[in-house]
Amino acid sequence: EGFHRDCYEAARPAPAPKRMHADPPNVGRNAIVDTVGAGDAFVGAYAAALSLGTRGSDALRIAVCAGTRACLARGAQASPTR
Repeated sequence: EGFHRDCYEAARPAPAPKRMHADPPNVGRNAIVDTVGAGDAFVGAYAAALSLGTRGSDALRIAVCAGTRACLARGAQASPTR
């Protein structure tokens, strides 16, 4: 049914996944130079935020920002600290 940019979070117990959406930061099309590590940054930031007790929708926003940040320079990037 077409492409959408939503994320589905599996709830525990899982009666149905929760649909969430987070817009990416506005960095400009030319700012994205390399997508290496973007998925790893996204998943790592999402897991870290959830482990700290962050709500799912806020954790998603943090993860989207981390994944975007990973695309702003060539090659793998160092992990950000808190």
